[in-house]
Order: sequence, then structure tokens, then C-alpha cells
Amino acid sequence: MKSAFVLFFLICGTCLSALAQPSPRPGSAFTSFVDYQKTFPRPDESFRKKEDMLQKQFEAMNLEWPAKYIYIRSFKYDSQLEVWVKNKLQDQFKLFKTYKVCALAGTLGPKRIEGDYQVPE
Repeated sequence: MKSAFVLFFLICGTCLSALAQPSPRPGSAFTSFVDYQKTFPRPDESFRKKEDMLQKQFEAMNLEWPAKYIYIRSFKYDSQLEVWVKNKLQDQFKLFKTYKVCALAGTLGPKRIEGDYQVPE
């Protein structure tokens, strides 16, 4: 589970950083979400350990790193989370990876309100 979360965080965070513009706030030292996260020891260590592996996985699937668009699907019944990626708006999403989810909250059924512990479906 921890490894899946780290990989998921790297994919999403790196995609966000690819789209991020420099911060408009005067005096801000960070230009992206990833730059900010790398100031903390655990995310920085995860990036150093896993980013190269992710780049190779993307390359093996003929995907550009970092992906420009991501789509995340969650299936509570099957305890799975899928990460789909594409690089151009006109491309179709391609399944990058399916992660097994070990712990869940809520019950089967739709998300209705914030804080109901349901996964949006």
C-alpha cells in the first residue's frame, strides 16, 4: 500500500508540476507543487527513489513523462484504483497502472456529501 501511494503521489504531483506556472506571490521560492513537497524529507526521499523507475515505466508504455493529463478511477467493490494518462488533449487515455487498495472507509454506493467517507464513483 505504501509503495502504491508513493507511486500515485509521484505521478499526480509530477503531472501537476508540469502544468504549474511560477507562483504569482512575491517572495515565494516555489514554482510548483512538487518543488514545495520536495522541501519535506519523506516526499523528497520518495521522489529520489521512485521517479527514475516511473520514467522507465512510462517510456516502456510509450507515454511521455510527465503526463499532462491524468484520470483516476476508483472501484470500491473491487478495492482497486486505476491511473489513466495521456499527453495530448486529442489522445485517448491509456491505462498506466491499477493499484490494489488495502483499506477502505464508507460503504458501497455513491458519494453524496463531503465527509461521508465515500469514494466518488
